[in-house]
Amino acid sequence: MAALPPLQAARAFVEAGAAIAVLRLAERGALAASSAEAWLVPALPGVRFVDATGCGNAFCGAFLASCVAGEGLREAACWGNAAASFLLETEGMPAGGVTAALRDEAARRVARLQPLAQRVASGASRKCDPLDNYTPH
Repeated sequence: MAALPPLQAARAFVEAGAAIAVLRLAERGALAASSAEAWLVPALPGVRFVDATGCGNAFCGAFLASCVAGEGLREAACWGNAAASFLLETEGMPAGGVTAALRDEAARRVARLQPLAQRVASGASRKCDPLDNYTPH
């Protein structure tokens, strides 16, 4: 069975009853979709890769915390990608825990991602999936 393009896959989950579907796309970023909209948020540019361990957990935690705080899909995916970027830059957990300086840097990273986020669908529309040729590794 051939893999579906990411937007189609996310839509399939939503059509099957999921309120939100989020696909983490490694170096391509993340796709977050609901019945009302879908957003492709790229990975943060310029991040130096050291270790991917924990990036998915960091993304999920920040994404969910953002949703609980009342943010929309675009914002939540930006926060998720920003959180994952910290783990990419270090081996293991960043030293010092979550400090005010780390929160400030996370907010700066989110601000860098926001204008890069691309709305790829709204409501019932099905725009061309920019990841049609994406092949996960």
